[in-house]
Amino acid sequence: LTCGILSQQLVPDSCMMTKERFETILKYYLFTLTTVLTI
Repeated sequence: LTCGILSQQLVPDSCMMTKERFETILKYYLFTLTTVLTI
């Protein structure tokens, strides 16, 4: 991932996408998606 929509929304401080940050964003995204679908 580059400095796109996802990084601007969740990681506004830096456009650097490390493996740890990517995994964190992915977990957050999946959690949000699951929460929305189960409401």
